[in-house]
Amino acid sequence: MPGIDRASHIVIAGHGSSYTAFFFSLQRFGDVFGYQYICTNDNWTAMVIEDITREVIPGMTATKAAYLSECAVSCLSRQGHSSGVQMTCDGIVITSEPLDWSTPYTDQLERSTNDLQEATEHGAECISALFAIEHTPYTIVKRSRKKTGVDYWLGKKDDPLFQETARLEISGILNGKDEIKRRKKQKLQQTSQSDSTALPAYVSIVEFGTPEIDFDKK
Repeated sequence: MPGIDRASHIVIAGHGSSYTAFFFSLQRFGDVFGYQYICTNDNWTAMVIEDITREVIPGMTATKAAYLSECAVSCLSRQGHSSGVQMTCDGIVITSEPLDWSTPYTDQLERSTNDLQEATEHGAECISALFAIEHTPYTIVKRSRKKTGVDYWLGKKDDPLFQETARLEISGILNGKDEIKRRKKQKLQQTSQSDSTALPAYVSIVEFGTPEIDFDKK
């Protein structure tokens, strides 16, 4: 892979459930030692948009999750994508991951998500939440308040007390791959508003034109 610094990246390959578990363990190791992992797995399990409604997410009701998934489907469909499109991933995980969905893009869905700025932000929340659950030890435990510089508080998936142990800021771009780097820099700076918590901060930028997600840790 051209442009990859092998001193700070580890390339692994494989497939199946054992491979996925091994990859997840390595990703946790990378959180500590500053490595990123490049997945070269051609059989990487698809991210299913509607799975956000099936996950038990302490900080998100099923009704809200369903709305976010509709926004994601709307944004992807407006950009001419069909279920199965490959999503480029950058940041803590460098790979390409299929995006699947079964929700039909109807005239009613188009009309109900006609505020494109709102749909883009909420669609980005859907994909970012799924990515966080799949690729980090965290899940969403609470929506944040204003002036924290982040959108959600994250907690360990196995914590029954839903303690806040990380932060997540999300931003969506309907179409504009060239905007990702600038938006990421802006959002990383924005998280400083809650740096006093000393909690790790993640920033997720979702661009629907490619589509691409840049999910990185501060």
